[in-house]
Amino acid sequence: MKKLISIIMVFAVIMSMDVFAQVNLNASDWAVDELNEAASNNIIPDSIINEDLKENINRKEFADVCMQCYFALGGEDVEVSENPFTDTDDENVIKAYSLGLVNGLSESEFAPDDELTREQAAVMLTRVFKKTQLNGWSLEEDEKFVLEYDELLVEVQDFDDSDAISDWAKDSVNFLIAKEVVAGVGDNLFAPDDSITREQAILIANRLYNKIKDGLSGSDISQEEEEDPRPKFTIVFLGGSLTYGGGVWRNAVRDYFQEKYPDKNVIAINSGRGGTGSDYCSARFCEHVAKYDPDLIFLDCTINDRGASESVHKTNMESIIRQAKALESNPALVVLHFPYPGDKTEDAYKTWEQGMLWKDEVCDHYGVRHIDVYDYFYKDYQNKKTDDPSLTFISYIENTYFVREGEGFNVHPMSAGYEMYANAIIENFKNDNFDPETEKIKDVDVYYTQARSEIMSTYQWIPVDSPRMHYSIDAWTVTSSEWFPEGVRQSYQATVPALFGFDTTAEAFCMSYIATANGSDATITIDDEPVAGTLSCYSQYEGVNYKTGWIQLPNDGKVHRVIVKVNSPTSDRYIFRFGAIIERYPGK
Repeated sequence: MKKLISIIMVFAVIMSMDVFAQVNLNASDWAVDELNEAASNNIIPDSIINEDLKENINRKEFADVCMQCYFALGGEDVEVSENPFTDTDDENVIKAYSLGLVNGLSESEFAPDDELTREQAAVMLTRVFKKTQLNGWSLEEDEKFVLEYDELLVEVQDFDDSDAISDWAKDSVNFLIAKEVVAGVGDNLFAPDDSITREQAILIANRLYNKIKDGLSGSDISQEEEEDPRPKFTIVFLGGSLTYGGGVWRNAVRDYFQEKYPDKNVIAINSGRGGTGSDYCSARFCEHVAKYDPDLIFLDCTINDRGASESVHKTNMESIIRQAKALESNPALVVLHFPYPGDKTEDAYKTWEQGMLWKDEVCDHYGVRHIDVYDYFYKDYQNKKTDDPSLTFISYIENTYFVREGEGFNVHPMSAGYEMYANAIIENFKNDNFDPETEKIKDVDVYYTQARSEIMSTYQWIPVDSPRMHYSIDAWTVTSSEWFPEGVRQSYQATVPALFGFDTTAEAFCMSYIATANGSDATITIDDEPVAGTLSCYSQYEGVNYKTGWIQLPNDGKVHRVIVKVNSPTSDRYIFRFGAIIERYPGK
């Protein structure tokens, strides 16, 4: 019996460009903006910062870039092992070799001064991705870890010289193309054997860094292993990008429980979805939490709910709690309030805090543990302030835990910030001797009675390949995505009417993982009666909206037919894509 283990990591920040402005770099004009960002992200190594970045990079210098990227992504330092090379004793080269990021040209030759090729750079950067995003990866075990990506995205860029890419580099090149880290050189060529300049090397490393910080994760690599004979203890992490990209704190929590329960196989499921709040967490609970029969659930949605009304906070919070309580596995639930990075006097903080307090009311009613991570930061700040009375909270968090973005801070912390998240959670557990096997959700009546029907609603997930779904012939193709490996339906050509439909008795429905391109939209009819307005998400290729608004149905218990028709111009890429329908049925 084999299983798929997916471990996902890290989503964080874009720093300001002020740091770079103080550095005089010799670079091309077109590269300056991204190099600004790379400097702020600490991607540029000292070994080339004063060199002509327009010149080609050598293998030793790119090893430096890889190590910078590795450390920027939270990689741990490694003791230098025995040096296998006779032509270099460079510390970064040996460290990169020890980590499995680089190979020599032979067992004893690294060739540090040789120019690096584009395909070599792709392979080395992909190894940085694997090493920082997937526990247990090593170069020796590399064949067990299979890169997964949307092949359609590679086919779109079917280069004339694709056959020239070496077999050992193809997966890495295709992976980075699909993830938009690397691209061609023009004239529909990838040029795998061409040299790469220092500035180009820095930029692709910075793009990989940003992609990981924006959610590119270990779910793009799968590993097959033998079934663990120990009984499972399953943890599901539900939330937004601070959950999805929070590999540091998620892994720490998983490791804590593995140590606490050595006789159990602790399984961690990442059900974070960037940019989503409690409304989508509630709607997708049936698919992204319930099906795993969890023993413990973590919920993070306070940041993405900030500014919402009292009704939104309380209704969705209570809906999630009651869905968790209804599971046969009878899981424990922990609600996390990840911090708004600002001073307590700021209006934005007060808005965040009010949402937290509304959620806490509901949690207290059900005896659900809730952890204010901001409070953990603030107490640490107060302790440090005793030694430095001039310290302000802003100076305490700036460039240590969070980075500036405009007049405020990016809500996604630096690696040290995620480590503080982990410490806050684990210290809370240790101080209270938290035992998820005994601390269960109370069996009590609805708290926020004004929204009883919505709180008691049930949801059903209809995947795109369900027999309930019907599609116009030849208008739809099936692909996969990071969020929907089981399948996504997409329409390409406007010359063929693109329709899909289903019958339902639900009170409302929404579409999940919906994206449009080139300004396309869709019209909806219910029993041949048009719904007012059109459905449109994003007018760009990459744009994804995880949930449309709820589209109301008559709610009379009868079967109603829903038809969605895509309206769009001709496009060489998909013009409409979605991953599932979510139905909502009224509660009592």
